[in-house]
Amino acid sequence: GDKEIRGKVLTYAPLNIWKDIAVPTSSPSPGTTELLTDTLQSTAYWSFDVQYESQSGNSLLVWSNGDNGDTSITGLSYSVGTGGASSWSPPLDVPSNGLDLGGKKIRHIEMASNPLTDEMILVASNEDVIEFALVWDGSSWGNQQLLHAKVSGDSMTDVNVAYESLSGHALVVFGMAEETIRYVTWDGSSWSKSSGSSDSLDYSSVAQGNLEWTDVASDPNSNAILVGAVTEDGNPDIFTACWSGTSWTANTIRHTDNAGGDDHPAVSVAFESTSSSALVVFNVNSDDEVKYRALSFTGSITDSCNGACSGPMLTDQPKSVRLSSDPVSDQVALMVQDNGDEVYHAHWNGATWSSPTTLSTDTDASHKYEPMLFLWDVSATGGMAFWASKDIYFPYYMEWDYDGQVLNSGNTGLVGLLGSSNPGQWVIIQGAESPVSDEAIILGVAKDGDKEIRGKVLTYAPLNIWKDIAVPTSSPSPGTTELLTDTLQSTAYWSFDVQYES
Repeated sequence: GDKEIRGKVLTYAPLNIWKDIAVPTSSPSPGTTELLTDTLQSTAYWSFDVQYESQSGNSLLVWSNGDNGDTSITGLSYSVGTGGASSWSPPLDVPSNGLDLGGKKIRHIEMASNPLTDEMILVASNEDVIEFALVWDGSSWGNQQLLHAKVSGDSMTDVNVAYESLSGHALVVFGMAEETIRYVTWDGSSWSKSSGSSDSLDYSSVAQGNLEWTDVASDPNSNAILVGAVTEDGNPDIFTACWSGTSWTANTIRHTDNAGGDDHPAVSVAFESTSSSALVVFNVNSDDEVKYRALSFTGSITDSCNGACSGPMLTDQPKSVRLSSDPVSDQVALMVQDNGDEVYHAHWNGATWSSPTTLSTDTDASHKYEPMLFLWDVSATGGMAFWASKDIYFPYYMEWDYDGQVLNSGNTGLVGLLGSSNPGQWVIIQGAESPVSDEAIILGVAKDGDKEIRGKVLTYAPLNIWKDIAVPTSSPSPGTTELLTDTLQSTAYWSFDVQYES
């Protein structure tokens, strides 16, 4: 060509920092800690979770400890991570404060953080599908609420919670073996209904079957909360219901063609963080393509697709799907596990999907577990995908920038999570992003072995910075520069060089 010298200046970023989650025993020896080695009630359920307090940046970790819940204890333990997650308190029992939990173990929990205060709400379901809620005020548990007593035929995976972003009020949704979404709201001081009572949204006009799975997302720019749901019947339906803060808008997403079974979370919802547009992704029986619909923040469908929009194409039918919104842009990450137990990542840029990246060809994990997760960095440097793989006793991860470009190729394993001599293979992965720092928590549990929760705290590093080398001409116009465009004498010799003054 023109024999021009071209170049870049690189500013190296520090490495990401990984630290073990070390929760001390109730009476630890001085200076000693151990990982979470309490035996879970079961590794077949989502029986642990972690969230950050939105103001202090402290973290709260809750897990099922195998005890039977009664009127004094729930059968849950908790530990508080201070300084983000740099040190952890000894585990304590989560009290039931008089709720009658029937002497059963907890199987399913969900948690949400108030965006305006350090409050959190925990919702849980036990072996008898008795469902309840508790409020964490930043230092203690209280304001217990029985959602419903034992109901024959009810699902333990239909209970969920989310906060309205502007008001700080919370919405708890659940089912009661009928074609309604039951719900109660929390205004920061009291529940909208007395314990054991609830309001209801009849969804029989948009979907049939009892509520089986729910996913929830909060619009960061309004009080809207979007619920995605899978029903339980011979041909499970998928629908959405959008809560405005005062009322509901419901839509059929997929009817009679079904979600390919009701034994897995076949729907996920997310809001774009700046536009307030929403996405719902789902699967369709005997179709290898992830389907999606676009919605407004009021819950109305805004795309022009006929029934469903075409998303990323996989090599087998999608099963579990999981969306994660970038907190500072309209990027949304999708993690999906297909019928062949492969795991993929795809990236929504606010308008279109990227081609899917295959992360694992066999997780050997049931579709209901969701052995994959994507966590974003609040400083907009990107995020990380985590996933399990067959016969591997730790998760893999891969890093993306905020445009969905892979930053590190190949599979990198968190080998420090081996844990005990018999840790078992990871099957359930949970985590949380700090709202106030470049920190995230990744947790997992194995399907066999000692059923121990293992985890790491990640401090994201900023990305490497690349800048063009812009050498001005001898008489440049004000503010203008150009690259090195002088023609070399020859490109057959080493006739250029660069060094730094020490």
